[in-house]
Amino acid sequence: MSPTPFPDLSLSVDGLCVTRGTRTVLRDLGFAFIGGQAVSLTGPNGVGKSTLLLTLAGLLSAEDGAITLQIGGQPVELAEQCFLYGHRLGLKPLLTVGENLQFWRDFAGNGRSATVEQALDAVALTVLQDHSASILSQGQQKRLSFARALVAPRPIWLLDEPLASLDGDSQERITHLIDDHRGRGGLALVATHQPLPLAGGVDLILKRGGHS
Repeated sequence: MSPTPFPDLSLSVDGLCVTRGTRTVLRDLGFAFIGGQAVSLTGPNGVGKSTLLLTLAGLLSAEDGAITLQIGGQPVELAEQCFLYGHRLGLKPLLTVGENLQFWRDFAGNGRSATVEQALDAVALTVLQDHSASILSQGQQKRLSFARALVAPRPIWLLDEPLASLDGDSQERITHLIDDHRGRGGLALVATHQPLPLAGGVDLILKRGGHS
């Protein structure tokens, strides 16, 4: 992958409140993280882990609170700096595996983009490059979807259960990519039910009505 580091970044959230339907899912949530960190968002189902990621990505609106991202000492729009990985994989089944990544590289790539070949190698899908994405197993689809982060890199990764439905080797590959991302100064917020095997990771435990 590209060794180019990201500029210094800091993300802070203060007094965040988010309602979905008639229920307040997040209330008075606050935290601050910097580039180089990997943050595990943990807590029981329904506590707001996915809601937080969707809000940071700009797909849900907050009723109250402030979200501030600074890169290189300057405030910037958060949503434009995020890679969101969740239950919707963002794949085009009629395209080949390689064409899917080429689409995302053309659409959202930048000077830090890996080549399609580099990205496929990183997620162990090189031999399937010319196959239709529709034939992939669930685990292969998840790895291909994750590879979008390499061809269209963003400094902040918002990951919802990235290790679910993956075998041990694939989990190790994804964990390595998260570690490499933070090694270049990127920030990863990971909603997860299982511990991330990353040295120096940070836990943010969400609870109903607050966090710890």
